[in-house]
Amino acid sequence: MSPADFTAALVGRPNVGKSTLFNRIAGKRRAITFDQPGITRDLVALPAEYDGRCFTIVDTGGYVTRGGDDLLQKVRAQVLRAIYESNLVVFVVDAQDGLLPLDKEIAGMLRERSKPFLLAANKVDSKEGREGLSQFHALSADQICPLSAEHGTGVDDLLEEIVARIPSMPAGEAEAAPEAEGIPKIAVV
Repeated sequence: MSPADFTAALVGRPNVGKSTLFNRIAGKRRAITFDQPGITRDLVALPAEYDGRCFTIVDTGGYVTRGGDDLLQKVRAQVLRAIYESNLVVFVVDAQDGLLPLDKEIAGMLRERSKPFLLAANKVDSKEGREGLSQFHALSADQICPLSAEHGTGVDDLLEEIVARIPSMPAGEAEAAPEAEGIPKIAVV
């Protein structure tokens, strides 16, 4: 796998700040952000780069486990597709709200699928967010990345964790161009 083929999907319940984080990482306002659940419904993917390492970042709608609404079922299916197709999941939680049952369900689903994930605790720029951070140890994540997607605090630390998981390309492979069959090799000296 080429490092450019590495994909990180932002997943979490509605209104935890996935789209704000996506826009911050992508460096573009492509995902719609609004203070109401259910605004993001489609997957949005853009190339991203940090510290010279390239990857694709994917924004997903808010994952909900219950509800017979046809739209909610489609959003849920897209989130599951993004999880399946990604190399890494960035599981975004809201530190101001604290640990909610849906957060536990999502963490359980990721563990069932043996999907590697980073836990990004968003909205730690307030007193409530900083105080709620410790609750997320119950999700048994290897590491919690506290951040504020809105203000950019801690986002670089999260990006360092993402690019640390991108496989390195073997020496010399980066310079080698793929050979096309039937095309003669010509060198001008």
